[in-house]
Amino acid sequence: MARRAGKIAELRKSRENFILVDCGDMFHNSRSIPQIRAETILEGISRMHYDAVNLAEGELELGASFLNEKLASYPIELVSANVDIKSGQKGAVSVKPYIIKDFGTFRVAVTGIASKVLFHADARLDKNVEITEPLSSLKPILAELKDKADVVILLSHFMLKGTQNFLTYNPLPELSVAVAGHGRNLTKNPEKVGDTLIVQNSMGGEYLSVLTLELDNSLKITSHAVENIPLTDEVPEDEFLQKKLAQFKATESKAQAEKHKPKNVSKEQTEVLKLSPEAFIKRMNAD
Repeated sequence: MARRAGKIAELRKSRENFILVDCGDMFHNSRSIPQIRAETILEGISRMHYDAVNLAEGELELGASFLNEKLASYPIELVSANVDIKSGQKGAVSVKPYIIKDFGTFRVAVTGIASKVLFHADARLDKNVEITEPLSSLKPILAELKDKADVVILLSHFMLKGTQNFLTYNPLPELSVAVAGHGRNLTKNPEKVGDTLIVQNSMGGEYLSVLTLELDNSLKITSHAVENIPLTDEVPEDEFLQKKLAQFKATESKAQAEKHKPKNVSKEQTEVLKLSPEAFIKRMNAD
């Protein structure tokens, strides 16, 4: 994450009309110290100034109330056409159907969709979480964006094949680009379904993928190229996040050590644990 932040800062200086997006699924409840891990990720995403993050199942793995609480400290633009959090709490999570970034001579809109089957039961049963059918939710948003944006990006948490099928059987010519999430297919050459380019970056954070688009005077895409940047040791790290991640790793190590610490060990057991292999065998034979 520190390398990602360092590379993004570098790209912002050298690239024009820069927009930064993520397909979501940032949290994992099965990982160690998940709450502290999630807060560290949110701080990193916030520091990198992502323009939009799709609301997917991972964001709700620790509950809508947890997300609500942490986003008060780390504001992030969550977008979704078919997932919303209906909470009466003051300062509740604000999920936007889309965001629009105005570059002066043209405007780019970003929206998102996620599959209900990927959400954990707790999220699906949460009365404050509303997950609707993607296509019927997306169509009116695209109609609304027709006169508001020149380029429309869909963050699709349907995996690559699912995104391809979704657009093949439901042609949506309003979409310029679909970024597929929840998969490890690192796109080298974007595929095209109808008028929509489809790309995917491998999940896990090993790469930062850059899709470059060129537009003509009528704001139609005339050419495109993908660059997959490996976030290796050679990439300069963001110093602030480097320190934060070092703190996180120390906290994680301490938690793991505490987790595996023997409980209720008797004096006799402690003495046995200190024995050399030879002394242990001798003692066992004596017993």
